[in-house]
Amino acid sequence: MCVVYVIALIAEFLTSLLLIVALALRRWRKWTVGTLLVLKVAVAAVMLAYGFEFALRPLRDLALLAVAFAFPQRQKLLVVAAAAAFVLDLLLPQAIPQWTTVALFAVVGLLTVLPVRRWIAPVALVVLAGLGVAVWIPALAAPTTMNMGMTAMPGMAMRSVTQLTGPPTTGPVKKITITAVQNGDRYSFNPSEIHLRQGDVLDATLVNRTPSTPVTIHWHGLDVPNAYDGVAGITQDAVKPGGSFEYKFQVNQVGTYWYHSHEDTKDEVVRGMFGLLVVEPRTGPVADVDQALSIHTWGDKLSFGDNPGVQVRPVKAGSSVRVRVVNTDSEVDSVHVTGSPWQLAAVDGNDLHEPGELTDQTVPIGGGGRADIHLTMPNHPVRVSLVGEDSPAYVLSPDDRSTVDASAPGPEIDLMHYGTPAPVSLGTNYNRDYTVDLDQGIGASGFKWTMNGGVFPDAPMLMVSEGDTVRVTFRNLSLGEHPMHLHGHEVLVLSRDGVASAGSPVWLDTVSVQPGETVTVAFKADNPGIWMDHCHNLGHAKIGMVMHLAYTDVTTPFVVGDGNNPE
Repeated sequence: MCVVYVIALIAEFLTSLLLIVALALRRWRKWTVGTLLVLKVAVAAVMLAYGFEFALRPLRDLALLAVAFAFPQRQKLLVVAAAAAFVLDLLLPQAIPQWTTVALFAVVGLLTVLPVRRWIAPVALVVLAGLGVAVWIPALAAPTTMNMGMTAMPGMAMRSVTQLTGPPTTGPVKKITITAVQNGDRYSFNPSEIHLRQGDVLDATLVNRTPSTPVTIHWHGLDVPNAYDGVAGITQDAVKPGGSFEYKFQVNQVGTYWYHSHEDTKDEVVRGMFGLLVVEPRTGPVADVDQALSIHTWGDKLSFGDNPGVQVRPVKAGSSVRVRVVNTDSEVDSVHVTGSPWQLAAVDGNDLHEPGELTDQTVPIGGGGRADIHLTMPNHPVRVSLVGEDSPAYVLSPDDRSTVDASAPGPEIDLMHYGTPAPVSLGTNYNRDYTVDLDQGIGASGFKWTMNGGVFPDAPMLMVSEGDTVRVTFRNLSLGEHPMHLHGHEVLVLSRDGVASAGSPVWLDTVSVQPGETVTVAFKADNPGIWMDHCHNLGHAKIGMVMHLAYTDVTTPFVVGDGNNPE
């Protein structure tokens, strides 16, 4: 599906570009233009067949060209129409309202065929200046700070995010200090890995020892109370150099998680301001060998754990092994196992129900996502590696010396049909039902990734009340893959491209949505606050792909801007 979508989009752009060239030639032939128009119809037909709304774009282009054919001086106007079509193909439909599209085409078209040549330059100048003012002035007039909380309503008691500290904690307290430091152009948290048991109370004090970098800690995947979500400008002010902040909450989830700064996130995470977090069950069996590994690109070197090459670990034959893979990068990476049957035991910290045995399949992990691999160690080496030429690997070896080459990776695992079904308590009576379109466009400051036509901090909020059962449909209309991460909640994947889940229930906090794909999820609004819902390709979030899930009675004293830059 993703491949068809991308090919169709590329074909659409190319046909528009070739139309401009063909029509601009002084002696163009009808069969050339006719062929390109047929290709446009074919592209639209393919897109419609697959249910892609992007099919409206080539149909819109054909409408522009049809209007041009109705004029006597059709060749010049056709050039304008084709050029307009090409430009519009690169822009988001929501970014340029329909009336603007029509007006722009009409003005440029009239200027092209207008017999009074001396009017062209001044009129064109006025039109272009007006368009420039219309696009740029709102951006220049935008406030330098913004409060993301709700406005108090008559008769409604409001709560501040600072009050949302969770119920009283009762478990064993694990008190730690996490220090943010800088070494050259790299950042790090010390410690870089935290191990807890279910029910522990984590009392973590963040101390900022960097020379000049404000930081926070966001607990990625943990459903912490909103006061401790660690998002600068939403739930706290960024911690300035020399400052500190205390996070204290009970950890009730089990699984693989991570923590990272949510201040200037793209820069700080890329440069190392993150750590891994493992929560083991309070009782019950655990693996004999338990290893957490991050996927991260340092400069131009892709590392698996801290190693850009092959790392060998001694493991006794017969041992149960759990390898926890955390993708701290922004792009999708895939994991492959050679040398032993294995199971995909968990995704995003949530165990899968009755996972089946796998052999050559690969596991794609989107930015921010996690996957737990379980196997029983044979009497020969096992290689857990990233897919790709010369990719790093983690080798489990019974003699601490021998290794094994990676086998050819097989197909990607289909989570919608992996494992067996199990009952879930979410229900199907949805109080709120939202559609979120993920797309791309041009804004005042350049290229943007958008959510429902808006960019952070102006993307429309998803409003909920405590106790709501919420359904959200993500539609990816863009050319990029988007790992959508909702803070403070786990979502149940209901369907992908209309195909309902037939395997284990899949609960995620980071949902990858491929180009052209539609993914529907649901969750319970049981953790009041103001929560980010954003693309965890941090480059996408940095230029707009962020919105918020806001409970109707929650406000915040913090502001985005003025030293708080959550993306």
